[in-house]
Amino acid sequence: MRGATATPIREGTRLAHSQVRFDIKVQRSKAGVEIKLGGNMNEVAGVKLLQLLNEDGRDFAFELSEIDSINSLGVRAWIDFIRSFEDGRNLEFRACSPVFLSQMFLLDATIGKSKVRSILVRGVCAACEGETNKLLDIATAGKSLTVATLRGTCPSCRGVTNYVDDEGEILEFIEKQAQRLSKT
Repeated sequence: MRGATATPIREGTRLAHSQVRFDIKVQRSKAGVEIKLGGNMNEVAGVKLLQLLNEDGRDFAFELSEIDSINSLGVRAWIDFIRSFEDGRNLEFRACSPVFLSQMFLLDATIGKSKVRSILVRGVCAACEGETNKLLDIATAGKSLTVATLRGTCPSCRGVTNYVDDEGEILEFIEKQAQRLSKT
């Protein structure tokens, strides 16, 4: 990676298996390369992401629905990876998990020059406090998203589910990403 180094795990450091798990699955087709990432984006992820730098192809789709957590080392590794990987390639992100989405809100560098196709927003039921995710397609949502779209019915108790805490933030993000998509 140009100008970036992976952060090694210090000798003697013990991480629980659940903290270490970071999966990468690569699938190639005529349309391009789909890379599905899952688990915890941390210092281990940084080392594994380096392996992707040698992937051939021009069009890449990252499926991010199974990213469970991200720590500061994982954010740094991801941004370094994207900066190196996007050069000469078309990247898009699909089904970005709520955890990954929160990083997108905080740091534009998380996205780089990539396009976001869809996001998962977490919802909490006002009645039973049950949590559920809702997939929003950016191209579709960008044309018709309203505050009412960010509410739904709880699958457990049929109560009202609110899918975001800051409706203005998500509406602004989706509008910005929809504009990026329309430029293709």
